Amino acid sequence: MKVLELFCGAGGAYQGMHAAGWEHLACLDYDANPVSVLRRAGGPAMQADLSKPWTQGLLGAHLRGVADVVWSSFPCQAFSSAGKRLGANDPRNGWPWTLAILDAVKPTWSMSENVAGLLMHSGEHCGDPLACPGCYFHRVTLHHCVREPCSIAPSATAAPLSLSRALRWLFPMPVAINPRPAPYDFPQ
Repeated sequence: MKVLELFCGAGGAYQGMHAAGWEHLACLDYDANPVSVLRRAGGPAMQADLSKPWTQGLLGAHLRGVADVVWSSFPCQAFSSAGKRLGANDPRNGWPWTLAILDAVKPTWSMSENVAGLLMHSGEHCGDPLACPGCYFHRVTLHHCVREPCSIAPSATAAPLSLSRALRWLFPMPVAINPRPAPYDFPQ
């Protein structure tokens, strides 16, 4: 599998996929410090501003038909219960940038990882996709996915996580899968 990794940080996801034999075409992040760490670890890391349309277009021009998988660990601050949960209104919300890159690159598969708060609805704002993270995420992924998200408890991973993580598998629509896979939540 050939992978384009977005919001790569210092390379935790890269290490796992690399160990599984997946080939990384590029690992991109805005922050120069984790990019330099991943470069020193041997990853093809590059600093890039994924919010810019020219970056998204460049990725599409060079990686459409080449990348099998796009992995995105987009910033969690917009959805974390430890923050203000501004969702769509948070300027650090990297999910729209992820979708723009998915539309440009058109991979066969996409996987995203974030805090479990991304999937939770706000009692106060439920129904408003701009104010409720759960409504927002559900609305913006409808044209891309068939796989429901799952939440993974920290105890189910070997990683030193303190919060549950949300995973979502996405692939371009329409996809002819019969029957569709059933949602699966990893044991807590």
